[in-house]
Order: sequence, then structure tokens, then C-alpha cells
Amino acid sequence: YFAKEIFPEIRKKINTRLIIAGTNTDKFKDIKKLSSPSIVVKGFVKNLEELYENCRVFIVPTRYSAGIPSKLLEAMSHGIPSAVSFLTAEQLGLAHGREALVAKTPEEFAENVISLYTNEPLWTRVQKEGFYYIEKTCSQEKLKNELANLLRLLFSQQKF
Repeated sequence: YFAKEIFPEIRKKINTRLIIAGTNTDKFKDIKKLSSPSIVVKGFVKNLEELYENCRVFIVPTRYSAGIPSKLLEAMSHGIPSAVSFLTAEQLGLAHGREALVAKTPEEFAENVISLYTNEPLWTRVQKEGFYYIEKTCSQEKLKNELANLLRLLFSQQKF
């Protein structure tokens, strides 16, 4: 969807490449067929560090969802500002222009990617807010406290 509907609009305004990495690319032949000079289909990548270090914008064009977008959280923790779908933003409580740029339409998505890619102050602000979001919601301390609270609640309801 993104490669066919949105990325061509982005390429009209900026010269960039789309890198697709993930296990689904190994399972779906149609994704592999997207390979071109401007679209790199990597397939499964064991360690994403190199990609995170060399990418300017992380995209999550999810239209249907059934889980936590952990790669987005990981990208944010590596300082990569993101353009995401409205669905993904709702899942994580992300605000447009703060932790990510959020789109409801393909046109908005293309403009968001272009803006993040070309507007340095915007890129820096979204990166900073992304770091803050990760610290606030996903830090080891935060997760330990959440687990401890859940365990306290569970044990307080046990009848021995």
C-alpha cells in the first residue's frame, strides 16, 4: 500500500529511498517484487542498529492492527522521528506534531514524511518528544512499577 500509493508522491518532491525490513517480506512475494533502485526490500534483519543509524524517517502506515507497534517504539528510542497512521497514533496515544506526525489520508501521510525529511526544526522537535515519550512510557523503571502494581493487584485479590 505505502510503496504503491504514497511513496511515489514522496519521490516527486524528494529524492529518497524506501527501505522495507521485516519477516513478512520473506513470506510475501508481492513485497519482494517492489524492489527497485528507490525501494530496497531487505527481508528479515537480525540487528536493525545499522538501519536505525542510517534512516532519517521511520514510517508506520498501518491500516489494520492487532498488536503493539514495537518497532516504532524501538525506532523512537533510537531517535528516528516517525510518520504514522491515525490508527497507530491512537494505539499509543501519540499526538500529531509532538511524538510523531499523524495522518488519516495517503496525501497527509506523504506530506508528513516530506515535512519530517526536509524540515530540520520539526525533525529535531519530534525526535526530542519521541525520546521523552519513550522515557515516560517505556523506561525500565516505568515498566517495573507497572508490573509491581499488577502483581500487587493480583495478589490482593487472591483468596487463600
